[in-house]
Amino acid sequence: MQEAGVAGFVVSSGFSFIGPAGIPRPIAERLNAALAQSVNDPANRKQLIAQAADPVGSSIDEHAAFMKAEVAKWTQVAKQANIRVD
Repeated sequence: MQEAGVAGFVVSSGFSFIGPAGIPRPIAERLNAALAQSVNDPANRKQLIAQAADPVGSSIDEHAAFMKAEVAKWTQVAKQANIRVD
């Protein structure tokens, strides 16, 4: 976006594993630990980086904060563009 002349605006994409609402925290943490282990495996990291990915493997709370921030950012963009947000 900065190359398009929109200063200070960062667009990124990502992949997440999201479970059903109400999943017990211990189960979510166990799943998250297994996924983080996979993301941090040297062979997997090498493959992801080779494909121009930036492997993160964040905690549940870090990911939730990231998702909230993304929703807030894109809601604001939609409103500024007069796109109806329900």
